Amino acid sequence: MIQKRVLLVGASTPIGRAIAARFVAAGHRVAGVSLEAADDPALAADLVADCSLDDGARSAVGDAAAALGGLDVLVTAAARQPRGPVHLLSDEDWQRAFTGSVDTVFRTARAALPLLRPGGSIVAVSSVNATRPAPRVSAYAAAKGAVEALVRAMAGA
Repeated sequence: MIQKRVLLVGASTPIGRAIAARFVAAGHRVAGVSLEAADDPALAADLVADCSLDDGARSAVGDAAAALGGLDVLVTAAARQPRGPVHLLSDEDWQRAFTGSVDTVFRTARAALPLLRPGGSIVAVSSVNATRPAPRVSAYAAAKGAVEALVRAMAGA
C-alpha cells in the first residue's frame, strides 16, 4: 500500500475527526486544518486557518505539503449551517453558509491543484441537504448544492 499524504479541511468537526481516523487507520498521514485547533493526536499537523479566505487556504495547503512532504489528497469537510426560515435569515447567515462551504472548496482546491501529485484526488464532503433539503436549512442546502456543481465542473463532468 502506498501511504497517502492528506490535507483535511474541517478537521475539528465530528465528521472531520471521523475522516481523519479512517485515513490514519488505513496507514495514511493527515494534516488537519480548521478555524480552531483540532487537538487530535492522530494528525501529523494540526493547522489553524480560515480556508474560505485566499491567504488562509494558500497558507494551509503550503504548510500541510511541507509537513507531509507533499500532497496526494485534499478533503474538504468544512461547513457552516445557519438555521431558520428564509425570511428570517440575515445576509450574514447566507454568506456564512457559502463561505464555509463553497469558498472553502474553491480556494483550497485552487491552492492544492498545483501541488497534488499526478493521480491525486480532491474530495468535497456534501450533504443529503443538497438534493433533499430539510426544513430551516435553506442557506446550507443551497451552499452544498453549489459545492456539488463546483466539483462536477472541476472534474470536467
